Amino acid sequence: MPRNKIRSLGQIAVANAWFDLVERDGPPRYSFHLDVSFRRERIGGEEGDPARFRVALKECEVVVLLPTGETELRIDRRTIATHRSSRSVERTREQVSSQALQGTAGMEVGPEVFGARANAAAGLERATKETTTSRSEGPPLLGQRSATREGDLSWVISRNDGSDFLDDVLWDAKMEPRFEIVDGRDERVQERDARTQIYPTFTVEVRCRSEDLRIDEIELTDPDERGLLSRLGAPKKRQKAAEALIKRELQMNGLRVGDIHQPYSRLVVGDLIVALVEDATAE
Repeated sequence: MPRNKIRSLGQIAVANAWFDLVERDGPPRYSFHLDVSFRRERIGGEEGDPARFRVALKECEVVVLLPTGETELRIDRRTIATHRSSRSVERTREQVSSQALQGTAGMEVGPEVFGARANAAAGLERATKETTTSRSEGPPLLGQRSATREGDLSWVISRNDGSDFLDDVLWDAKMEPRFEIVDGRDERVQERDARTQIYPTFTVEVRCRSEDLRIDEIELTDPDERGLLSRLGAPKKRQKAAEALIKRELQMNGLRVGDIHQPYSRLVVGDLIVALVEDATAE
């Protein structure tokens, strides 16, 4: 069977996945490996595009959908991974505090001496700055295990290092499988799959809401409209032009998108279909 098909809004969120057979005795077991990478992407600028801009994700949800109707293919819940990483994030914190100093102030004048001497108590403050650097174990991206309203397994992805958009590799896909699948189907069904080379397929979707898109550096490509909006100062119109182009790109890729101008509208910015068994050398 050919390798999985990947669709995405540019390179904003690209997923790849595969299964490894880990146990043959009894019901076969497969480990599921999922590789997801994020980047800030350039969109637009081609002939006919109304705008060009940069777009990235601030947060998203990675969802795994099991094959429809295959009730004997089940996830072993004991094997579902939580995110672990040996990468470190360094955090620096500055704290300013004040310390009261007690002293006396006064003055005496002599033929050879002009000086100051404390005769009355005066309260003085000295500001001190303390910088604390802490080092904690944790990756730049966090994948918090969750579930959709329909009960499908998912991970909510967010930043862990203070940046305001996703731009990194999420997991070590080879070393950190997400879970194991148990194939409890009848042996005759499994033999048929091997004979026809048609295996059950799983779907991975990268979902978000419109408000999770970080869109900036918007430039309109129509000279007349660009000049008019520049004079009027219409950032909302530029934003809508960028959102309209994103919607068009998603629809052209066959990805699901609603009313992108509404902040809570749901959309899929990337997906893939992966077979339980596939030919790793096929294109």
